[in-house]
Order: sequence, then structure tokens, then C-alpha cells
Amino acid sequence: MFNAEDAHETVLEPEARELAEIRNHIEHKSFKVVQYGNWGGDDPDGYTYSIGRGKFERKTLKLMRLVRSAIIYTSLIIHHEEQQKPKQGPGFPINLPDLPFRDKL
Repeated sequence: MFNAEDAHETVLEPEARELAEIRNHIEHKSFKVVQYGNWGGDDPDGYTYSIGRGKFERKTLKLMRLVRSAIIYTSLIIHHEEQQKPKQGPGFPINLPDLPFRDKL
């Protein structure tokens, strides 16, 4: 049985649990970025996730780097797999009649 709490224990990225918690709060609960101190106070029921602006920017940049790497690796593996396919010659030619422009409308 899949347990979401245990899933982050096997991930190589150390911040995976906190990033998943931030994503969960953004999507399902309340999320607040605080620039100067803690203006809104603490949320006793745990419904709002508060994070400082600097920390949020660092996490965003880290996540952007991870996504960029994932896109590059995906592109490289697709290119590698396409190179492994056997080369095919030209397909069967199909000759289409040349129509005057007025007939193409």
C-alpha cells in the first residue's frame, strides 16, 4: 500500500518533503509569503503555510533548476532512443495532381 508520508524517505532530494508540503498548501489549503517578519501571526490549526520571501525565492530557484535538468535529461534520452531506431529508407511516394490555385479554394 502506498503511503505518502513514507514516499519522501526514498527520494534523493533532501527538500522533497517540504516542497511537497508547500505544493499541497498552495493547491488545497492556504499559502502565505511573508516579506517582513511574521505579520499574520502563527496559524494554530496548521491551515496556512507561511514562508519568508528569501526562503521562498531560494526554493523556487532550486525547483526551477531541477525542472530544467529534468527537461534536458528527457530531451537527451528521447534523442538517444531515436538514434537507436533502425534507419528507414524513404517511404512509398505518392504523386498528387497539381491543381490550379483557383481550384484549391
